[in-house]
Amino acid sequence: MPLPPHLARSLDGAPLRRLVAIAGSAVGRNWAAALSDLEGLTPAGASVLLLLARHGDRVASRDLAELSWIKPATLTGVVDTLEKSALVARERDEGDRRVVFISLTEPGRARVGQIMPRLSTVFPPSAVEADPAKEAVVREYLMELISLTCEEVELDG
Repeated sequence: MPLPPHLARSLDGAPLRRLVAIAGSAVGRNWAAALSDLEGLTPAGASVLLLLARHGDRVASRDLAELSWIKPATLTGVVDTLEKSALVARERDEGDRRVVFISLTEPGRARVGQIMPRLSTVFPPSAVEADPAKEAVVREYLMELISLTCEEVELDG
């Protein structure tokens, strides 16, 4: 859906970083709204479930924090909530008891199956995503922006 003309005009000439911030805020609101009827599932929790599904259902907690851009202390709370809902399980590494693995449970896999259709409904592919050359340019810019600002960003996505 195109922006109303008065909103599009208000963004004319805005710095790209401002557009990224506005887009991030809008995407975050839509993401939260898409999950609102899935009891006990926050955007951070959904992201963790999707990452687990993408990375083989079982990931070390430290690696999961890095992959999800969530601080380890924050991830602990997210995983606590998911574990209470029986969507994930924790398991200590037998060789190194300091390492904790987080894994998807069967109900967690089912919840991933509920999340995925919502993503395509809430976030239909854009014209930029349909054009590999355009997507590559945008991806390069976003990766550079993340790289330049990574140390300044609170990793609590």
